[in-house]
Amino acid sequence: MMSLTTIAVCLALAAAPRDGEVRSVSVLPAAGRVEVVIDLQGAVEVRDFTLQNPPRLVVDLMGARLTAPATLYDGQNRGGIKNIRFGQFPEPSQRVELPSYTTVDLSSVVTVLPTSRGRFGLDLTARVENLFDEQYQQSSGFPARGRGVFVGISAVVP
Repeated sequence: MMSLTTIAVCLALAAAPRDGEVRSVSVLPAAGRVEVVIDLQGAVEVRDFTLQNPPRLVVDLMGARLTAPATLYDGQNRGGIKNIRFGQFPEPSQRVELPSYTTVDLSSVVTVLPTSRGRFGLDLTARVENLFDEQYQQSSGFPARGRGVFVGISAVVP
């Protein structure tokens, strides 16, 4: 007769994933750094390497199935990580890419008419986002907008 412990172990082994599973991918801020957390269940082989154009870190998880929900990264810059892409590849393997990019933004405010006793003033504002028109994606499949030029004028009340 089988003991309850033996039955429990058999049920646990039957319920355990046969291959590795990627259940979630998260970017968490930590003191002085950022952590990319990949929630894995089961055994996988890990391969990591870098690619260029654009420069990025790639982590392949061989023998893993993707069970995490397909969600887009929120685009928040966390310790220099601005995007994470992950998807199922045919082997099965799970690939996580962290592409990098750099944009240059400029802004300026010039006082055209200074405020004086009881008289309002005028400021002219100008801003350029993505000055060099860098092509990048904050979320996989959704290209970021290119260069943007903005001008404005504002009244300054004394």
